[in-house]
Amino acid sequence: MESAGGPQLLATEIPELLSNGHIGRLHRAAGQVIFAEGDDGTCLYVIEKGRVRVGRHDRTERECLFTVLGPGDMFGEESMFDPRPRTSCATAMTDVDALSLEREVLMPLLLDRPDVAQRFLRIMARRIRSTSSTITDTVYADVAARVAKNLLGLAQRFGVHDRGALRVPMDLTQEQFSYLVGSSRESVNKVLCDFASRGWISMGRDTILIRESEPLATRIHGARRGQRGGSPQ
Repeated sequence: MESAGGPQLLATEIPELLSNGHIGRLHRAAGQVIFAEGDDGTCLYVIEKGRVRVGRHDRTERECLFTVLGPGDMFGEESMFDPRPRTSCATAMTDVDALSLEREVLMPLLLDRPDVAQRFLRIMARRIRSTSSTITDTVYADVAARVAKNLLGLAQRFGVHDRGALRVPMDLTQEQFSYLVGSSRESVNKVLCDFASRGWISMGRDTILIRESEPLATRIHGARRGQRGGSPQ
């Protein structure tokens, strides 16, 4: 998972925009919805503190989880350029502090600052690449490879070094993590138990300790669907 670079993107503009009252501040407690599908989209957000999950819900309220974002990440930007109702839902996983920037402020800034516009395009390109990679993984990679990739992605973004290991906070429920992986809860849990039995990870109530990252990285390029030795889907 790559940081969207929100503060870096607007680093020179944020102090002036804040002093002019053109940037708002948002606080949400853990579990609160920041925006929901169908809401009018008039602004983007840059996370200063906390973690946010972004996804969609079906008619039974099951969640299709796209990504987990943290400090420095930007979200909600698609409605800035395509002013239609939101097609995703953003929820605070922890207490969240964020900056909010309205379309009427951003668009003139992009016209006046081509360098900022180019950085926005770079962010959008990274998002497209990430989405394409996720679709490819869902089609071709087995569940174990997808679990390993998501674990290492979360560790890279949010992991804390703990006596030679990486402790990853798991604000996601098992069901939500399975949505992020793109498989059933049972299959994902079976893979996690397998990783734990090999000594690669240790599972706690709200954290996962990654003890051996190298075999997880190797596993990302492991068995493909249809090959012998593949994990259950």
